[in-house]
Amino acid sequence: MDSVKTILNLWQDFGLSKINRAQLLDGIHNIRRLTEVSLDINFQCNFSCAYCSYGFKQLHRRELTLQEWRAVIDDCVDNGAKLFALAGKEPLINDRFREILLYLKTIRQNLGRELIFGLVTNGWYLEENTDNLLDMELNYIDVSLDGHKEIHDKNRKKGSFDRALSGLLLACEKKVAKKVFISSVLHAGNYKDIPFFVRDMYSKGIKHFNISLLYPTANTPEHLLIRKNEYRDFFTTLLPSIMGSLPTPCDLEIIIDVFTFALPFLRDLVQEQVIDINEIYVDDIDSLFSFRELANGCTIYTRFALDHLAYGKAIKITADGYCMVDYEALTMADYWRHSVGNVLDRPISVLYERLFDDRSYLARLANQVSKEVCPKEPCYPLCLGKNDGCMFLKASTKV
Repeated sequence: MDSVKTILNLWQDFGLSKINRAQLLDGIHNIRRLTEVSLDINFQCNFSCAYCSYGFKQLHRRELTLQEWRAVIDDCVDNGAKLFALAGKEPLINDRFREILLYLKTIRQNLGRELIFGLVTNGWYLEENTDNLLDMELNYIDVSLDGHKEIHDKNRKKGSFDRALSGLLLACEKKVAKKVFISSVLHAGNYKDIPFFVRDMYSKGIKHFNISLLYPTANTPEHLLIRKNEYRDFFTTLLPSIMGSLPTPCDLEIIIDVFTFALPFLRDLVQEQVIDINEIYVDDIDSLFSFRELANGCTIYTRFALDHLAYGKAIKITADGYCMVDYEALTMADYWRHSVGNVLDRPISVLYERLFDDRSYLARLANQVSKEVCPKEPCYPLCLGKNDGCMFLKASTKV
């Protein structure tokens, strides 16, 4: 918590011109450590989702071998990583997920301390791989379902809802992970359905849900982009109303991820108190969140993936080994040009140092903060110190 508060204060001082960019980057560098690593263990997927964040069509280099992945994982752990996610493209599409998960399990046993790891899957191959996951001791598994069958299959793949749900229920029954999540991408086409979908899945025994706002790319259909009034209705009326109607006691947990670039009207929602940041908490991997507990016990968390905090604790390694910190660059055909380098050429320690140099995404973000005129979109952290009414600026002292 102290490190997060210090980082918030550094950005505040920078926005108020109390420190320069070099002092900002040095300050973050001195206290920030690598915490989370997302691994794209392959570049294969059997889906072609309308809002896939992978905008590039082919890899720049060859895929890493299993031996190379083991070396990369060792390097990340040696540099302090606490959480690993097998996230791409579809980790269950071939057998290499098993070797990598077993390796993470072995490392955790040898370390003698908690190492969090799990995977994100579209669920198509989950049922047939459930037994392969039983002995992995997963902390979590995220299964992508974006609403009821008609809505999900429309934007994902025909038949994918039934296959994912069968695998999901089997994974819960066999307890393949400490927590089994349904992960949903919230967009204009499903925001009215999601609360009822969560209710129906909870009746089937699913207790954990993660809802992420649609990350807009150049290929995202405009009709799927959620608008401020739609998000307001979802967050303040639809979701709490339907969840509040569940019987007491209710052990349902819902996490809503808020990304600044995915939600360009964030500041308006904060000022309108649709999103309440008067109470901000920090978890054991330095994620910021707030929460509200409904009368029946259902808990709705809002997790803030604040860009300038994430870049400095989280990296993504592509299937061909590029270390990415600017996730928006993943949508670009020349994604590799926006990386801090390749793990086959440089160790993680060297690549991590590049997060804080003058050419880094963090430095470019700092350039935007220093604009004299507070832009309307996106809000944060671009307007820090430039808008006296900025709720995030005020909230930074309450962490």
